[in-house]
Amino acid sequence: MKVSIRVKIIALGAILSILVTGFALLFGGVANYNIGHTTVDDVAESWLENIDYTFRNDDYGKEILQCAKATRDYVLNIYIDDPDNPETFENTTEEKDYFKNKYKWCFNITGLGMYLMSEEEREFRSTYQDLVYLLKDARIATDANRASFIIFDEIRDRMIYVAEDTSYFSIFNEEYTYHHPGSYVTSMIEEEVIKENGDVYVLEMNGLITKCIPVGVPLNPDFTIGYIVIEYDYTTIDNQSMRMIQLELITLSITSVALIVMFAVASHLVFTKNIVKLSDSSSRFAASLTSDNTLVVEDPNIHSRDEIHDLSESFMSLEKAIIDYVALIKQEAQEKERINAELSIASKIQLEALPPSTFEDKNVSINSFIKPAKEVGGDFYDYFYLDEKRIAVLICDVSGKSVPAALFMMRGKELIKANLVNNHTLEKAVFNANNDLIKNNSENLFITAFVGIIDIAENKITYINAGHEKPYILHNGKVIKIDGESNFVLGGVEDFEYKSESHPFNKGDRIFLFTDGLNESIDDKNEEFGYQRIEESLNSSINEPSVVLIDNMNTALTNYVKGVEAFDDVTMLLVELRSDELHLQYREKDPNVITDACDKFEEKFAFLNQVCKSEVGIILDEMLNNYVSYIEAEQVEIDVDFFIKDSYLTIRFTTNGAAFDPLQKEDKYLEEYSEDMVEGGLGISIVKNLSDTVNYEFVNGKNVFTLTKKID
Repeated sequence: MKVSIRVKIIALGAILSILVTGFALLFGGVANYNIGHTTVDDVAESWLENIDYTFRNDDYGKEILQCAKATRDYVLNIYIDDPDNPETFENTTEEKDYFKNKYKWCFNITGLGMYLMSEEEREFRSTYQDLVYLLKDARIATDANRASFIIFDEIRDRMIYVAEDTSYFSIFNEEYTYHHPGSYVTSMIEEEVIKENGDVYVLEMNGLITKCIPVGVPLNPDFTIGYIVIEYDYTTIDNQSMRMIQLELITLSITSVALIVMFAVASHLVFTKNIVKLSDSSSRFAASLTSDNTLVVEDPNIHSRDEIHDLSESFMSLEKAIIDYVALIKQEAQEKERINAELSIASKIQLEALPPSTFEDKNVSINSFIKPAKEVGGDFYDYFYLDEKRIAVLICDVSGKSVPAALFMMRGKELIKANLVNNHTLEKAVFNANNDLIKNNSENLFITAFVGIIDIAENKITYINAGHEKPYILHNGKVIKIDGESNFVLGGVEDFEYKSESHPFNKGDRIFLFTDGLNESIDDKNEEFGYQRIEESLNSSINEPSVVLIDNMNTALTNYVKGVEAFDDVTMLLVELRSDELHLQYREKDPNVITDACDKFEEKFAFLNQVCKSEVGIILDEMLNNYVSYIEAEQVEIDVDFFIKDSYLTIRFTTNGAAFDPLQKEDKYLEEYSEDMVEGGLGISIVKNLSDTVNYEFVNGKNVFTLTKKID
């Protein structure tokens, strides 16, 4: 999904504002909380230090301590020594009632009743009142929730008296006497739950901070009378901190929104507006590249004196360079199109300058394949008659590629052919062609060549190998490599004396010539096709017709290279010396032998004209149909032999069985009698009319029917 830069800038500003706000709230809240705790702790500690000093040193404090001690001792004496005091109480209610009855008069008497009190009682009442006022001052000074003075029984490990800063009657109040937090101070100290800080015990529990300072007898610090207890509800601090955080959050949120808006507006005015202009301008220019409109430089009209203005100038310079480059590309494309058209024509002319890819006559059958690596190539082949009994064949490869190689190829082809046609010997023809190629050869090109002359009468091939790949001869089902001497290339050394060699080349033999583009073709692993694969393909197709053998070799090469682009031309030439003989043998009484015989005749003697081949087909149909239909033997034996000699085709049918002269047979398919019908029926009459001579004889238990036919 596409996101505009404006959105990205606003999102970035928002993220930064949120992060700043979050950190401010986090550290502000923690700071507020810590400051609140620290403030309360400092005030409470200061006050407690003053109380401790007063209680331990001041006369007023001494009186309070004496009062507290007297009260403590009095309570303990009553609690322990009073004869009416039971050793234990059955429940807390009895205990509370006991103390209420003993001390309520001390605080309930008012007005004149106070004069009924003893001096000691009045002094205790006054001292206790002073203690309550003192605790009230402590609560106000520390902003605490409650300030208390606790007296407890060290022997029984329990609290027995509480003075609270808001009432004279706290000693008789159930809430404070038995549920006041100070009631578990002693147990907390013993269980080491309260953290000891000097002689001050601190407890944080149930939302309260409780600070307890022991009050002892000045002359005996180890004797503790009780504890001053200051309680502070620290949930108040949390609430205050939360309110502060909420206020900060609202303030920071408003500030963040304002900053985001200002940031977005400023970013648009300073950055995104010009960036959008630049983007739109670039998009319009890019769209014009794919249209037929004339290309013009798009000015985004940016006048800011910053990097965006510089970028705009760079874009305009780039667009101008692109326009110039596109014009150059169009010009080069037109030139390349013209060159390609000319190269296509040159390639066509070059291929047309070569002889046909297939050629057949009564002497030879020739098949070729050529595939240039570029539009035009440097490979070429040629074949032509020097006289009725000699045929020249050559295959060559020019160093270099493309047009120079193609031009040099045409020159080399004509020079070699001209020297051979002028009745020079093979050595002289190649010698002259080499010297002619050296002349006016400023590019120092050269040609590897295999030039051979097939002598039909003498059944041999005489050749000169000028640095070319060594060919293979296919003879009697075997692949034989002509591993003769390799002379120097053509166009390399002036006046080089080339030596020829000869090799048997009998009727039915084939010679396979090729250029190095075949064996040096590589696959995707950079490994060559090689001679071994050439020989494997030749062996696997040795009994196939020449055209199939060439196709199989090309298929093997294509499958091997796997689409890797060829770097050299590939040329193949396969020349077969016809044997002029064909022997067919059939051992089944099957009408399909007629079709098979016709097909094999067409394949072997494809060079004959179509009229001749059609007439021979009729003869084969009639004669084989007669023998297949009427031969009298358990095992059928039909042999058909073809011979060409002195412009005559001889066909001989040899069969087993009883004597059977088709010239004397009545045609069972005859429907009308004709005076022109010869002896033997209508079919035999056609055979006789299409043949120059016919003859039947029964020799050594075999029916032999022979006919001859003149061919062109």
